[in-house]
Amino acid sequence: MQRIQAPNNKVSEAIRSLQQFVPTLQRSVEETRAIYTGLRPRILEEMGLVPTVQWFCREFEELYPKHHIELDLDLKKGATAEDLRVVIFRIPQEALKNVAKHSKAEWADVSLRKTAFLPS
Repeated sequence: MQRIQAPNNKVSEAIRSLQQFVPTLQRSVEETRAIYTGLRPRILEEMGLVPTVQWFCREFEELYPKHHIELDLDLKKGATAEDLRVVIFRIPQEALKNVAKHSKAEWADVSLRKTAFLPS
C-alpha cells in the first residue's frame, strides 16, 4: 500500500487542530456521563436512596465548590418503595441544580424523611 505524505506544515497544522479539539471532546464525554448518571444512577439500584442522595451531594459539592450542602436523611433502608426511589431522588437533584443555576446561596439544606399521612 502506498503512503501519501503531506507536507510537514500540513501535518503540524492537523496535529495542532486535533490537540485543540481533545479538551472539547473530553468535556463532552464528561457531560454525557453526568447526564446519563443523573438519569438513573446505578448506585440507586445497588445501594438504595440514602447512599445515592449522599453520593449526589458529594458530587454536587465537587462540581460547585462554592456551595455546601447540609444533609438530614432520616430514611431507613427499604423504607421507600422501589418504584418511587427515582422520583424521590429527582427532588433534591433538581432542587440543587436550581440552587447552582439560580441562587447565590452558599449553603443548602437537604432533608428527606418518611412521615405517615393520615386521611382527613
